[in-house]
Amino acid sequence: MKSDLNTQTKHFDHLIVRDLMEDVPPLETIDAEALVREALAKMCAKNYSQLPVIQNKICIGSITLESIVCRLRKRELKGNLGLNFMCWPVERFVDKNTRFVNPYDDILKHTEWMAEKGFVLVGSDQKLESIVTNFDLVGFFKNNVEVFLLLREVETSLRYMVSKCLEEDKLRAVLASLKREHGPSPSSINDLTLDELRQLVLVNWEEFRDSFLYRQRTDNQLQKIRDFRNRIFHFRTRITAPELTSIRKLRDNYINLANSLPDK
Repeated sequence: MKSDLNTQTKHFDHLIVRDLMEDVPPLETIDAEALVREALAKMCAKNYSQLPVIQNKICIGSITLESIVCRLRKRELKGNLGLNFMCWPVERFVDKNTRFVNPYDDILKHTEWMAEKGFVLVGSDQKLESIVTNFDLVGFFKNNVEVFLLLREVETSLRYMVSKCLEEDKLRAVLASLKREHGPSPSSINDLTLDELRQLVLVNWEEFRDSFLYRQRTDNQLQKIRDFRNRIFHFRTRITAPELTSIRKLRDNYINLANSLPDK
C-alpha cells in the first residue's frame, strides 16, 4: 500500500502561515448587503484595514480602506459621487483580487503578495479560517529576530569565556577529543555547537568554576539557552514575554561574566 503523505501534518521546520496565527484575533467578516457605514464602524472599532465580505456563506473578496477610496475616486471622476455613499451596500466596494492560502503553506511564498496587498485570507472561499496581515508577519519576525540576536550574544560571550579559561594546548586537546557521529571533529571554538560548548564547560568544570560558581545552575542555564535556540531556529513556538525577559537576563549575565575575565 502506498503511504499517503498528508502535507497538513508535516512542518519540515520552515515558517508556515499557521505559525503567524497563534496571536491573531478572532476572524471578523461583513455581509455583502451590509452598509458601508457598518463596515467602517467595525473596522474602526477593531482597528482593522480590511474585512472579508460574505455573500450566501461564500467569501467573495474583501472590503478595504483602499478599495473604498478607489471606488469613491472613480465615482468622483465621473462626477456622480453624491453624498450618500455611506449607505451603499458593501458589495459595491469589494476587492475580489484576494488570495486564499492554506494554513500549512510556506509563508515565504506569499510575502510578495502581502507586501502589495497587506494580507492573505486563510482557508477557502467556502471555509474561511482567519486573516493574516503584514502586522502579524512583522510582529512575528520582530519577536524572533530579537531573541535570535540575544542568543547570539550569549553564544559569543560563551565562546570568549572558553577561549579565556582554557589554555591553548588544553583547548586543542579538547577539540580533538570531540567525536561527532557525522562530519569531522571541530577545529576551533567557532565550530562547536551550543550543546558541545555546554558539555565542554561541564567536563572541564575546574577551569570554569571561578567564573560560573555553580555547576548545576550553569548546566540548567545552558540547556535553557539551547532549547530557546532550537525553538527559534525551527519556528516551533513563539517566545512569550516572560521568556523574552528571561533571555535578556541570561544575555546580560553572560556578557557580564565575559567582561569580568582578566586578560591573559
